[in-house]
This record gives sequence, C-alpha cells and structure tokens, in this order.
Amino acid sequence: MKKLMFTLILFAPLFLLAQGELFDNRMSYTDGIYLSYDEFLQNKPSIPIEETQFKQRNTRFFNKLKINKLKVYQNGAWEKYELNQVWGICINGMPHIQYQVQQNKIMTFGNTSSTFHYDGDFTRIRIIGTICHFNVEDYYSSKKYIHTFSGYAPSGNGERISCQKMMKLESGVVCDFNEKNLGFLIQDDVELYEHYKTNTSKENLIFIYLQKYNERNPSYCYGN
Repeated sequence: MKKLMFTLILFAPLFLLAQGELFDNRMSYTDGIYLSYDEFLQNKPSIPIEETQFKQRNTRFFNKLKINKLKVYQNGAWEKYELNQVWGICINGMPHIQYQVQQNKIMTFGNTSSTFHYDGDFTRIRIIGTICHFNVEDYYSSKKYIHTFSGYAPSGNGERISCQKMMKLESGVVCDFNEKNLGFLIQDDVELYEHYKTNTSKENLIFIYLQKYNERNPSYCYGN
C-alpha cells in the first residue's frame, strides 16, 4: 500500500484555470435552503436560513438530519413550504442533500419526488469535490407514517439501511460508491484511470482513488 500511495503522489495535479472558491471541504458554505442542484453548485441558497422556521427531529444517526413543518417568510407572513421542493439544506456551514426511500428501498435524491413529504430526510455531504461522497443511514418501512388524531406518527423502525453514495459535480447524478462506478467516474483522468484499472488491490483502495481524483481535478464554485 505504501508503494501505491507513493506512486499516486507522483502524479502531477491538473489545476484548472477558473475563478471562484475551490469546491472542497474547506469552502465556506452558506446556510439556507437550496431549491436546486444549481444553487448548491453556486453556493447560493435561494432561501436564507434566517427566513425559515422548522423543527428538527432527533435521530440515532450522526450524518442524518430530519426536518418537518418547514415554513418560509414570504409576502409578509410565515407560510408553509412543502419539503418536496427542497434539494438540500445547509446548517452551521454543513451542506446536506435530501433523500427519500421509496418502495423496495429505492432511493431518490434532491427534489426529484413529486409527492408531498410530511417531513424531510437529509444526509450530510461528507466529502466535497469534483466527486462528492456521503453516507445514508436510515430505517426503511413500507408504511413509514400512519395517520393519528394528532397528525402523523412513525409506524415503526423497519429494516436498517446503510450505504455509501457518490455524486459527480458535472451531472449531479447520485450512484453507489463501489469499484465499478468509481472507475466510470474517473475515466476522464486517463493517467489515474489506467493506474486504477491495473491495480489488483483497487477494491480496497477506492476511497483513496476518489480523494486523489479530487486533488488532481479540482472544481471551483462558479457562483463566487
């Protein structure tokens, strides 16, 4: 492994000539509601956090954020805002992407759902770069909420979900974090990809390759 790390470090980084702040974990992220993926890329939420009211529900997962009863101050009053319109949220400088667990544990991300959400599930984007990385930890139930006299209540814990995901900035498409998908995402860096293909131990080193790809192929926040 030390030999591999040494070889990777020898690769010269490919710096892009671009303006704006480097899109990585050191960037200052703006607190607020992101209604689209483009707003996340620009680091410009259309709804400032101070113009929102919401309740956070406690969860047992470190990266998960659960929000319900979102209200936005507009037209001189606090108005209810449906969470299915929200791509993501940034709180205390930590950006989170919204996800929904559909039937058969199929996941959707951002604001792709057309159905009303009583609440919203968000997970923190832990690694930010040309390829982003995050974890989803939750419990899946085919009937997540039941109607009661006081509103809606959880129907039970269900089956645990734990998975890792990737998202490449140029498309915003989310996919599973695995050997095959990472190889597909890094093909545009020919030198690194060739090294990746010929490495017989890459299955155990895909996280290192993801980080090295981000170092060699920096992206910039074009909204700054």
